[in-house]
Amino acid sequence: MLLEGEEVAPRFDLCSEVWIGRVGQDGTIEEDRVLVLPRASAEELCQLIINENVQVVICGGIEAEYFDYLRWKKVQIFDSVVASYEQALQALAEGRLASEAILVDRSGLEGSQEAMGPGSEIDQRQIGSREGEES
Repeated sequence: MLLEGEEVAPRFDLCSEVWIGRVGQDGTIEEDRVLVLPRASAEELCQLIINENVQVVICGGIEAEYFDYLRWKKVQIFDSVVASYEQALQALAEGRLASEAILVDRSGLEGSQEAMGPGSEIDQRQIGSREGEES
């Protein structure tokens, strides 16, 4: 999982921290470590992912070139994820993580849900309210 502090990193190519771990069949963390990279480099990050035999990548935005390369290498990618690393890890362990998942706390929003993705009620309401606004 690509990190920026305690959150899933918003951009693959600017990531300088990586959580590498193993989640057991029962959802427990069997291995857990954070690597701080010497510099942000999408190419070096791809090489690290392959060298570490990573099977799943969780990130924010990722360019098509790197997405396609990692998919070709049989790495499962959950991209456009907005969450803390703990929320993303829990969702992965529970089998409910998906690309474009928004797992932030929305307790202050009417009709909020813990995990939201594209097409959710709130997303549609927000989109509808923005369409009527002038810039």
